[in-house]
Amino acid sequence: MKQSILDSKTEVENLCKMKIDIPFESEEKAKIVLDVLKVDSADPDSDHHSKEHIYVADNTLHAQYTAETPKSLRSCASSFYDKLILITDLMKEFSPAQATATN
Repeated sequence: MKQSILDSKTEVENLCKMKIDIPFESEEKAKIVLDVLKVDSADPDSDHHSKEHIYVADNTLHAQYTAETPKSLRSCASSFYDKLILITDLMKEFSPAQATATN
């Protein structure tokens, strides 16, 4: 098994890093998104060339990614935004206000 550069303490300065902050209307909505994203990040077969740290503070979802290469970092960002768009679209479609408006 190839050792990931992320496991090496000596190569830390050569890593690519990205931080994303997404504000939400409420902390509850940010936590819903976090819970859904956490399910996917718990995949044991996920990419070993990158690491993620996702958390909520106040009403903001914070995502931090570290990767060995810009390509891996770009893949992380693309995947994060794809999931975020899907989750927020579903939240809008199935929100209680939307259900009331259609009845």
